[in-house]
Amino acid sequence: MLWLSERSMAIKNISTSVVKSSAWLGFANIVVNVLAFISTLILARLLTPDDFGLIALASTFVALAETFTSVQISSALINFKRVTNAHLNTAWTLGALRGLLLAIVIALLAFPLSALYEDGRLTGVMLILALITFFRCLTNPKYVFFEKELSYSREFVIMVVMKLLSVVAAGVLAYLYQTYWALIAGTAFAGLSRVILSYWFVPFLPRVSLSKVREIWAFTGWLTLGSALDAINSNIDTLIIGATLTASQLGAYRVGNDLAQKPTKEVLDPLRRPLFPAFALFSDDKEKLAVSYRRTQYLLFALVFPFGAGFSVIAEPMVNLVLGERWSEAIFVIEVLAINFALQSFVGPAISLAFATGKTKAVFTRQLIFFAVRVPIVVAALLLYGLPGLIVARFGTGLINIVLNLYMVNHIIQLSPFRQVSMCWRSLVSGLLMVFVVYQARETIHFDETVLEQSLGLLFFCLIGAIVYPATHLALWLLAGRPLGAETEILELARKILLRFKRA
Repeated sequence: MLWLSERSMAIKNISTSVVKSSAWLGFANIVVNVLAFISTLILARLLTPDDFGLIALASTFVALAETFTSVQISSALINFKRVTNAHLNTAWTLGALRGLLLAIVIALLAFPLSALYEDGRLTGVMLILALITFFRCLTNPKYVFFEKELSYSREFVIMVVMKLLSVVAAGVLAYLYQTYWALIAGTAFAGLSRVILSYWFVPFLPRVSLSKVREIWAFTGWLTLGSALDAINSNIDTLIIGATLTASQLGAYRVGNDLAQKPTKEVLDPLRRPLFPAFALFSDDKEKLAVSYRRTQYLLFALVFPFGAGFSVIAEPMVNLVLGERWSEAIFVIEVLAINFALQSFVGPAISLAFATGKTKAVFTRQLIFFAVRVPIVVAALLLYGLPGLIVARFGTGLINIVLNLYMVNHIIQLSPFRQVSMCWRSLVSGLLMVFVVYQARETIHFDETVLEQSLGLLFFCLIGAIVYPATHLALWLLAGRPLGAETEILELARKILLRFKRA
């Protein structure tokens, strides 16, 4: 009984820390999301899809280079039970060397890529991005201690300051000159502010050292290989669009893709980010880990899925209102990919689980299989059917990714795919019914073309979704006999909040 009491107390304490961490990150994401929305609204009006396409192409090559050289240093520091100055110095040295290598590679790519894509603007953009990338790699490794201890108040400050500086810099430059350099300015201010603030919050004077490189590589080796595969997997479509379609189509695709994942990402990230250090505390107890994973999985999916699914069904009026008619090609991208990202949230905690248990080889194996399946399907669909074919192919391969993650989780904690799915069916049914009802409302009720009427229409459709989803979820839960699930977790949290208000 004493053991059970201690175990319950441990889980309760960790749960409290995770909730507090998620609250900090959630609040930060709300602020950042509002700023990002304002930024998108301003830049989409001042710049053109061609501008976004140019920066998307350059950023893709930078992202590929960054991911190929990624050694997941922060993940290793979080996973280690004891971190010394030798670990920190090695981490900083690896980061600096990686930054130098990246800067050289990106700079060397500038001229041949400019010739390949027949766009002289790429040269200057790539050279500036090379410099920005180097400085971003000098982040203070000691800052990871806050994440290791599930303390995210300082991360709130950094996230908000980064986005605020980025929005102001990009907005001012776009307003004054209507140039694609505004997008580069936003990237530069965001990256440099993060580096500076990381040292402001945790003073640390790094020294050049590689004494712990073997220990760090032992954890990150498979992750590095997996990241390289993931980089190709995630960016192959952008590269081929850039080579076969127009810059305007590439811009519409990238903006549509970014907007499609935003509702899911902004809700999921603050909930998921503390999971790696939290799961790591239970890494030696498979039973605790399985219980924690199941609770996390069904709660995350219940909270995240309706945002992505709902965003999908309001994509057309949202794009027409916020971005304007010249971004019409982005509508189909958002409609399909928003649902895709929403479904991916079902296996959102899977990678955190693998990292926490040190099963990095399992992550690599999953990424290798997904790479072998996704790349030929996506490339063939794009070449044969253009942009619409690519979007549909991404949805199909997204379902394959979910299945692979289900089996990876089963491999790690012996939790069968059926047991994982069985706790989430009510959220899926409720979300799909919400999409159907909102779509029917869109087809039946029409608003005038004025900005005010369109804004009211969007709010009206959102209100319908906000009523249908929880009402359906609650009804299905009652019909099922009130089983343990996301509903019980949310109702218990609501009860605690009400008690606090009554006491106050």
